[in-house]
Amino acid sequence: MPAVIGGDKEAARQFERNASRHLKAIPTSQAPRDRNVIRQHERSRYLNNFRARVGGQDLLINRSNTYVLPATTYPSWYQQQAGWQFAQGFLLGSAIQANMDWLNYGWQPYWGPEPEGFLCAEDYVPTPWFYNPYEGAWLQPGLATYVSVGPPMDYTGPITVEAVEPERGRFGIMNVLVLYEAFYYPEFGRWGYVNRHGYFVWVDA
Repeated sequence: MPAVIGGDKEAARQFERNASRHLKAIPTSQAPRDRNVIRQHERSRYLNNFRARVGGQDLLINRSNTYVLPATTYPSWYQQQAGWQFAQGFLLGSAIQANMDWLNYGWQPYWGPEPEGFLCAEDYVPTPWFYNPYEGAWLQPGLATYVSVGPPMDYTGPITVEAVEPERGRFGIMNVLVLYEAFYYPEFGRWGYVNRHGYFVWVDA
């Protein structure tokens, strides 16, 4: 959960309640046994000219046109962690480039300074749907507005979950933005992902 750095603790508690309602962390021993098979299958399907719609625009997603934009500068708190990277934007389907102006949409003042970048797995792939568990709402890249209704019923591709997590730096606790790529489990009718702390997290969107 994000650390409360500024005022408005009641609003912060509401955000924490929302996160607890929408994200359910369980030990990986209790996670679906086929999670790696599903992840590999869905990742392969998604990066093989997957058709997606963002804000009325049709996109064709593949390995060459959808990727993270590596950071050019690093904040003082950042320490390299195996399997993770620090980035400052991404490209989706050659058509949509999102930078930190878009990624900081919804950032709360009591979480501290807006992030200069985000953490994600080294193999993270941007997706056409982003879920903010603190608002219980969806975003699409490049569109600066939440939508209450997420992906259409026939969308079973990956989604991105925007997590805000405390990180200890040289100057104390900092809240950082972490993007997780979640995959759909048809047997359970919801998305799930493994976080950087080793838990499997169900997304109840």
